[in-house]
Amino acid sequence: MGNFDFEAGKRFRKEGEIVDALRCFKSVVDADRDFVDGYIELATTYLLAFEESGDPLCLDSCRNVCLAGLRREPDEEQRHQLLHVQSSVEDLLLESQKAEMDAMTDAMSDAETSPAPLAAPGLDPDLEDELERIAEDSSDGERGH
Repeated sequence: MGNFDFEAGKRFRKEGEIVDALRCFKSVVDADRDFVDGYIELATTYLLAFEESGDPLCLDSCRNVCLAGLRREPDEEQRHQLLHVQSSVEDLLLESQKAEMDAMTDAMSDAETSPAPLAAPGLDPDLEDELERIAEDSSDGERGH
């Protein structure tokens, strides 16, 4: 069954059926936890899923699959492939964080350069001054009695 799912996953991915490919490769690694090529294909497919959807959960899943594959004692070529995919994930995460920081910086800049808001609703400043003067006069009058 694992080999069938493995080949079907590659076919689905080639045809652009990413969700079906993910299901097949997930089934492969569930069936044989030590089949490193299954982890490589699953991680690669999660990376493609992110590129199609932009969903950051795909990157998290990809990273987790890479780490799981690296714990399965891959040979040198497999290790290289998993590390390459993991490096791509890290680059995408950094790029995403940088874009978020740039957006926040732009928003803060816009807030600093935008015109000051109109006076908050409330009393007219002249009337407020007059009321304060009256309050002061009243307290002076109370002191005199």
